Amino acid sequence: MGINAFGWIGISSASSFPSLCLFNSVRSFGGSIIWINSTLLLQKLVPNKILGRVLSFDFAVTMFCDTMVSFATGIRIDSGISTRTVALGSAGLMGILWVFWSSYHIARMGAA
Repeated sequence: MGINAFGWIGISSASSFPSLCLFNSVRSFGGSIIWINSTLLLQKLVPNKILGRVLSFDFAVTMFCDTMVSFATGIRIDSGISTRTVALGSAGLMGILWVFWSSYHIARMGAA
């Protein structure tokens, strides 16, 4: 999540298209790490009998959340909030989630 937050900070402060592409790649790497780790954790914890249904549900919820985030972002940009501010807000949200997840994991309360 820290990589993801760093990518969003870079996107919000990008001054050129190549730097925007670079930070978008960094943000995507962070999202990929989260996706892969959560999927592997599900594969370890869920019985084989229902694994396909659980992974399908996980994918459906992810697509729904992606759609809602895109919708909310569009509403914010249409209401006059700049794209840099929206990206900085995304960075702040990812930073908060990273702090909570890290504290949870350091306290050894995680599933893995």
